[in-house]
Amino acid sequence: MNRIILVFLFLLIADIGIAQERNDIIEWSSEKLTWEDFQGAPLKSSSFIAVSAGKISVSPIASEVTLSNEVHLTVRALFYKKKSWAVTSSKEILQHEQLHADIRELYARMLRKKLLEKATFDSHEDAKKWIDIAYSELDKKMRETQGKYDIETDHSVNKNKQKEWNEKVENQLEQLKAYRNNEITLTIKK
Repeated sequence: MNRIILVFLFLLIADIGIAQERNDIIEWSSEKLTWEDFQGAPLKSSSFIAVSAGKISVSPIASEVTLSNEVHLTVRALFYKKKSWAVTSSKEILQHEQLHADIRELYARMLRKKLLEKATFDSHEDAKKWIDIAYSELDKKMRETQGKYDIETDHSVNKNKQKEWNEKVENQLEQLKAYRNNEITLTIKK
């Protein structure tokens, strides 16, 4: 009975952003963002001309949660349409914002890799704790990388740095292509 309660608690806690409407979210894919995807209202107090909002989501696959020794998860890089906005139609700015989404996918792959390298846990509680720690560490690094990207490219103004970042992230995504599948399975020791 305790295991069932832990599994349901895991379901409730694992994905903080689950309240978002599905049609307001775009999951990262090889398909590129368009300006039509930026549906939020611009912030009048902002000095930016575009904002790409999103996060990495870790959630159990509800239909796959059983009392077995496996936990099936999805780790997804998400883009929030209603929180993303733009006051431009510049192709260069759109490409800059796309790379923010690509960086989220890069860190989602890093998280999948880290979880799969560990893969076996003593208990559901141990798995949840470990996932939370791994998520927090990589989320912090991702935010630092996003900030560094904006500073180095001067929000796409520095074309040479923008090109370097485009190539760098594309190469890193390619290096982690083995982890592009959103679904992963972890094992709980019995």
